[in-house]
Amino acid sequence: MDASAIRGALATFGLKQIELARAAGLSEACISRQLNGGLRLTKRVERAAEDLLVQRGAQVAGRILEWVEGRELGTSRDKQGRSSERCSAAPVPRTTGYHRILKKPKVGFGPNGEHTQ
Repeated sequence: MDASAIRGALATFGLKQIELARAAGLSEACISRQLNGGLRLTKRVERAAEDLLVQRGAQVAGRILEWVEGRELGTSRDKQGRSSERCSAAPVPRTTGYHRILKKPKVGFGPNGEHTQ
């Protein structure tokens, strides 16, 4: 991997150069010089970057898999990881206007996009 590929991959996964520096066992200044300056990348930095990106990619893939499995089972997880059963009832109809008999606004969205109830 060249420096621009590593920079792009770090940005894609939301990683910072300090995390790569810790993984490589080097200072952040040394990593910065290799990625942003004209210094050649060392094998140590390349290996650390690949390991870090594979690890982060596995975490992201695991989260996506949990989300997909949760959707198939009808459960969802919030940010704290708590599971909640989804309501399997029919969705609220998004109709507009008033009910002809009761003269009350229907539940849904009005002509201007506002929520009516």
